[in-house]
Amino acid sequence: MMNQFCQQLDSSVIYPIHTRFISPPATFPISTTICHCQDVGEGKVKIRLYEGRVSRGPLRATCLIWWLAFRDDGKYSAADYAKIASETVSRDREGSSWNPFEQGLTTKRRRNFIIKMLQGVVKGLAYLHDHNRLHQSLGPFSVILITISEREGSYLIPRLRDLAFSVNVRYTELDDSGQFTEGLWRRASGAGAFTQMEKRAFGIADDIYEAGLLFAYMAFVLFCEAGVMDSLSLQRLLENIFQLDLEATREYCLADDRLVNAVEFLDLGAGAGAELLQAMLNADFRKRPTAEAVLNHRFMTGAVL
Repeated sequence: MMNQFCQQLDSSVIYPIHTRFISPPATFPISTTICHCQDVGEGKVKIRLYEGRVSRGPLRATCLIWWLAFRDDGKYSAADYAKIASETVSRDREGSSWNPFEQGLTTKRRRNFIIKMLQGVVKGLAYLHDHNRLHQSLGPFSVILITISEREGSYLIPRLRDLAFSVNVRYTELDDSGQFTEGLWRRASGAGAFTQMEKRAFGIADDIYEAGLLFAYMAFVLFCEAGVMDSLSLQRLLENIFQLDLEATREYCLADDRLVNAVEFLDLGAGAGAELLQAMLNADFRKRPTAEAVLNHRFMTGAVL
């Protein structure tokens, strides 16, 4: 019965966090029929009350009342936030009388918001890796935000979703070839990872690489006008044109006025952002930092703000 009620309400991500029978106590398997349903509660936690009766068993026709509690962890994705932010940039640049003080405050809030979001994403990866799991599908659509208001950045708690492609990297599972691991281990072999330890390290580094692409996406798309940059164009720019050379990419972007604000964000702390991004996108998987190392980098701690 639990699976029946694990659903999305108002397009939000809902997690059942508690279930309780109020009357009578369920001490043995029963079959029930729902007669009435009512939603109560406020904020992130929603409580759904059910009233019904036992349809089979020794307590047949007995009335029951039970409730399920759901937690709402957000209905916006990082892609939604990026779209709205870039549209805001376009709108603001059309208005020549935009207050410089307000512009500086908005930029500061955006930088804070992005770093807070990236902190949450990498913390999620660190948790997965500590529990021998890879995400393997990290991107702007797989990050859920409870708010996209940059004024509420201090309350931001990002969540990871799209775990359907998650891979188990316990050493006892590394030799298993399945639908989601075949491509991963093929790429690992191509990168020179053959032993179990090397394959596991490659998988973790692969998640870090995806996090680096997400970092680049948030840096460029959010500080550019709508339509100037998208994820595929950015990935092609980084991988194909500049072969993951961040310094060459930086020089190219500085020559384009539409991309200057993104470069300024990565230049915070004497180039701390670019330094971290280069490490996460290192062509050699062995040289990429762990999730914990990314979290401890001066750019991610907020020391550059």
